[in-house]
Amino acid sequence: AVMNELADDAAWAGVSVAVASCSDEPQWARECLRKFRVSEAGRSLHDVVAVAIIRKGNKQGHMRQIAQEVGVELEQMIFFDNEKQNCVSVAQLGVTCIYCPQGVTAEVWKRALEAFPSHGKVVEC
Repeated sequence: AVMNELADDAAWAGVSVAVASCSDEPQWARECLRKFRVSEAGRSLHDVVAVAIIRKGNKQGHMRQIAQEVGVELEQMIFFDNEKQNCVSVAQLGVTCIYCPQGVTAEVWKRALEAFPSHGKVVEC
């Protein structure tokens, strides 16, 4: 539901969805993005994502690259991750970080929007 809202709701026009993955199998990860359905109409996560940084490396590097490619400041970004250490690391850049070990649910999304901006902080959901 969240991804469809970002893709379809005019209120989110100009907002980019990005993926930061430390996968050592980038081809497989991209295939997963294409296969992960976010709507009954067949929309995939790949269809919603504007930038996908999938390579070895740390999340800080991924986030810097995403910010550069999208053309936003790091402080304008929200980062979701199921690993707390990734959130702690990215928060050092001034990004609002949402630690969500159960994934990005509608409730997590709502709490993230309420918390934003929380520059350099990790919000636990």
